[in-house]
Amino acid sequence: MNLFTKSIHEKPSAKDGKRLLTELFWPRGVWKQQAELADWMRQVAPSRGLLQQFQKGEIDFQRYRSGYLLELELDEEKREAVESLLALTKKTVVTLVYSTGNPAENSTAVLYEYLIKLQEERDK
Repeated sequence: MNLFTKSIHEKPSAKDGKRLLTELFWPRGVWKQQAELADWMRQVAPSRGLLQQFQKGEIDFQRYRSGYLLELELDEEKREAVESLLALTKKTVVTLVYSTGNPAENSTAVLYEYLIKLQEERDK
């Protein structure tokens, strides 16, 4: 699968292919031109309520992750975005771009794992 993740604060590279921001909010201090994004896919990001609970410390990462995975399964708009991402990875390299400081505990990492698992299940 031609799928990778990268921080928006890392320098864009030709190897990134199509760079897609998968965050609900635009990252502070980043100019759109410097981000070199093909698209901003807000529709696949976690809901505002879930994100706020996590950011305020009301839920830990595991509950945030579980909630986001549930949203990816149940929300029609998110499911359509997931399907378009899977189709795109069959045509070209796709890099999911995140803005948080923790590369392992963010919604893009969860989305990446979800897409990999979904594709593996379909390939069986």
